[in-house]
Amino acid sequence: MSAAMGSARRRFTSAVACVAAWLLAQPLAAPTFAAAPPPAAPASLAELVAAYAAHRVPSQPLRSAAAQLEALGRQLEQEALPALSFSERLTWSGFDALALQLDLGATLPLYRSLQEPSHALHAQRLAAFEAEAALAAAQDRAGFARAVLVLAAFSEIEAEASAALAELEVTGWRRPATRSEAMAHPPAERELLALVHELEGLKRYVSTQGAELGASLARDLGYPEGELSPPPFDALAREVGSRGADPAACLAASPVAAVAMGRYQERLLEASMRSVPDLKVSLQAHGSYRRSPGADGALAGSLRLEARLPLPAAAPVAGQLSAGVSPNGAEQALTLSWPRAVDPHALLAAAASDPAEELRLELERLEQEVVRLGHALDGAEADLAAAELRLLWFAHDVYGLQEPEEALAAARRRAPEPGLELHRVKLRADLRFARLALAEVVLDLRFLCGEGP
Repeated sequence: MSAAMGSARRRFTSAVACVAAWLLAQPLAAPTFAAAPPPAAPASLAELVAAYAAHRVPSQPLRSAAAQLEALGRQLEQEALPALSFSERLTWSGFDALALQLDLGATLPLYRSLQEPSHALHAQRLAAFEAEAALAAAQDRAGFARAVLVLAAFSEIEAEASAALAELEVTGWRRPATRSEAMAHPPAERELLALVHELEGLKRYVSTQGAELGASLARDLGYPEGELSPPPFDALAREVGSRGADPAACLAASPVAAVAMGRYQERLLEASMRSVPDLKVSLQAHGSYRRSPGADGALAGSLRLEARLPLPAAAPVAGQLSAGVSPNGAEQALTLSWPRAVDPHALLAAAASDPAEELRLELERLEQEVVRLGHALDGAEADLAAAELRLLWFAHDVYGLQEPEEALAAARRRAPEPGLELHRVKLRADLRFARLALAEVVLDLRFLCGEGP
């Protein structure tokens, strides 16, 4: 195999490794899927991806994050509502006299300095979470599309290799039984022997990997095992396309950039909240009933307007300043405690980097990745052109054709004799590997640019 094809094969092996890693991660962190009857035959990559998206359930970390955000939203709503409390106490003194105490309290929140900032932060957290969930869904769809392409290529390579090897066996060709026989094989037949070994190894690989991949994809779609039959590889590769948006448009539409911007806005609001004192003003009402042994029950009540202000987080001691006014007068109180309880959120905030600098670095890394994929796309297109040229040379030499499109079409048909057929199958496999490598880069670019699949 030539150096150029070796380069394409190495990149393809890397792509297969990425697909394998994605599939192995499914049971732990990736989505789960509901069962569904399979369609008669998937007609396109878009239909398969749509079916995958319809059965995809967000991963457990995303579901946990959504539940936490929902709980925080309910907490914010409850903090603005009136609160009621009730207590009852019955005392049996000396086992011969009963005393009863009943208390009923109500608190009506009137003002909180952090109410609007808290709601703004929660809304931003929801928006950031939606952006992250959309990014995870797009990443899963891209991984699924890549796996479908690999399965289609492997299925076709296995079928062609099996047929070519079986045809050679029918001719009565016999492989050397020992290494000594192989070493003494006539020079004119050594290339054929090497080609047979290469195709047999390739067939074993794509057969084993294809079976595992097909079973995994069928589970992802809710199909019975063995029911998934992908469309032709060439049609799938055409759906993926060759090039996406230019770098500037890509960065503007990138879901990765949207997630980075969402995190940046969230951190800005968090920093703003830490600089606002948490002043709370409320109206408090209290009613009680007391009945002691030998006395009639007595009712009492009170009404109080109260303000509370905790000491700043930067103060060396913890504490709270409060003031209240009621029909009976006014009072002021200060409570202090030391040492301060450790606030993990404050420690994390103090250790965090500057939000603007972090955003700049994330966008810079994204831009570098887009540029890197652009260079990788150029290389993959060059390798594909080289693989096509080798197949064109074969078609020219075997069929005597001069027009490239006609030669490529002819190369899809069986060669006139078994030895040439093995060469044709190998060159066709090399072409699929090159197209897979190109499709992987295109899918990565489309994911980064927010273009699907």
